[in-house]
Amino acid sequence: GYWKSDEGFGNINSLVFYSWFGKRERGIVRSTSAGRWTEETDGLEWEQTFALGYVPALLQRKTRRQTVSAHDAARLIGLRYSMFGHKSGEATMDRYRATMVFRFPLYKNYIYGEIMPEIEWRNENDWDAVQRITLGVDLLFWGVGPPDR
Repeated sequence: GYWKSDEGFGNINSLVFYSWFGKRERGIVRSTSAGRWTEETDGLEWEQTFALGYVPALLQRKTRRQTVSAHDAARLIGLRYSMFGHKSGEATMDRYRATMVFRFPLYKNYIYGEIMPEIEWRNENDWDAVQRITLGVDLLFWGVGPPDR
């Protein structure tokens, strides 16, 4: 549970399943289900995301049995598909989103770049497609060894 000044009290729950695959366990498939309720929302807001990725290098040497996110990858190519909705009486789909994710080192083991083109369809826009591209830079200020290859 939590409290935010503009939303009041709320609760977020999520469930994540993932599995590494491939000859050297560099592929990953992941499913995330999440639900959120606040004093300001009309019922329960929910999200379902499926992701498929190729992770040739992690930032730290970890066992592939530990859970990882895109921010744990030194290099990543992936595809993510998300569905969003809410339930207040009858369940309603609000939007869909498809995203490509590219993460790569820019400078040694400290600066990483991200390029994420995506397309989104929203119910409030009569399901018209909206394209966008997100560019990002991650600066790591903690000691990491050479990426796990």
